[in-house]
Amino acid sequence: MAQDLKRQVSRYSVVGIVNTLTTLLVIYALKAIFSTGDYWSNAAGYGVGLILSFFLNRTYTFGHDGAVSGAAVRFLVAFAICYAINLAVVAVLVDGLGVNGYLAQPSGMVFFAVSFYILLRMHVFRRATTPKTPPA
Repeated sequence: MAQDLKRQVSRYSVVGIVNTLTTLLVIYALKAIFSTGDYWSNAAGYGVGLILSFFLNRTYTFGHDGAVSGAAVRFLVAFAICYAINLAVVAVLVDGLGVNGYLAQPSGMVFFAVSFYILLRMHVFRRATTPKTPPA
């Protein structure tokens, strides 16, 4: 069990790195090649990253073989919840405690990554439990 969790967290980390690099690549490519503005480039990059994250986490991290549509809806809800947590952490640190925004952002990202992993594991890509013996 502990080994499985370790492997899963490692895979989640790899997906996060690949996803971040891909998102940045899309943003930079749109800006450099097509002279797209920062906001549109950012939105497109994050859109690609969100789709990539869903499929890589679904297959590589969690080995989910359930319905894609249900998992996709749960994934988007989990993302929205975790993004709100991220923003709340940053707001508390910056506005409530006076922490420099450059220092607050990584803290928000850590809360996002941990809470997102938990929701992905426990809710989005949960494994269906099937009885070992048929009911009598």
